[in-house]
Amino acid sequence: MSYDSQVMLDIETLSTKNNAVIVSIGACRFAAEKGLILDTFKVNVSPIDCKKYGLHISKATMDFWMNQTPEARKGWQNNPKPLKEALEAFNDWYGTKSVNTYSKGTVFDIGIRGNLFKFVIIEPF
Repeated sequence: MSYDSQVMLDIETLSTKNNAVIVSIGACRFAAEKGLILDTFKVNVSPIDCKKYGLHISKATMDFWMNQTPEARKGWQNNPKPLKEALEAFNDWYGTKSVNTYSKGTVFDIGIRGNLFKFVIIEPF
């Protein structure tokens, strides 16, 4: 059975700027009309590799993470991938079909995603 799918995107960062270092990309594909989660995606990203692209880390965001539980921090520190590899994996998961994509806040996650592809010079889907 085929459903019209949509995507919810969540990117964890070490800054609130649009050129932020990212530490994870999470997403789920869902069929809103049926209330079904169809597929999920998660990849942790190496902040050290992100810095090679000149991406930003802010003290305030680092302080935020230091006030989170160790489990929350470990959630993005396990098996991080280089930024380009993570973005290519997301592209492969997302696919070439245009779908409605949402995030908490109207521009942060989606804007960061678009900027990251520019920094590593690969074409986003």
